[in-house]
Amino acid sequence: MDLQITIPTIQMYPDGRMDAANAARYAGLAPKTLAMMRCSGTGPKFVKRGRIFYFKEDLDQWLGEHRTVSTAQAQQIKRSALATGSRNPKVRSKVLSKASTITKEHLLEIAQAHQTSLLSSSLRT
Repeated sequence: MDLQITIPTIQMYPDGRMDAANAARYAGLAPKTLAMMRCSGTGPKFVKRGRIFYFKEDLDQWLGEHRTVSTAQAQQIKRSALATGSRNPKVRSKVLSKASTITKEHLLEIAQAHQTSLLSSSLRT
């Protein structure tokens, strides 16, 4: 039984930029998955200047932030991010980076703050 390892070819500009197809290949994702993450705000940072570009350091940072030791921990992180009710990538990334140390009290505090902001925005209209 011979195993062959193939290394994908990734094209990168000298400044570290990659187009969406190469970024997806680098991250080990399908291009459509990366596009859906871009739309929902759950993927890595990108630049849109006519075309979509990703920087290698942003991809590396995003991949590193999502390391877990078990699927249970990954599910806890996902639940914590969903508990904020926010689609804002900055809010989500803060929650994701602190999810391993989140307590029940902290989640209640986040939920309370979210409810307060919803209430104040509805009072303004």
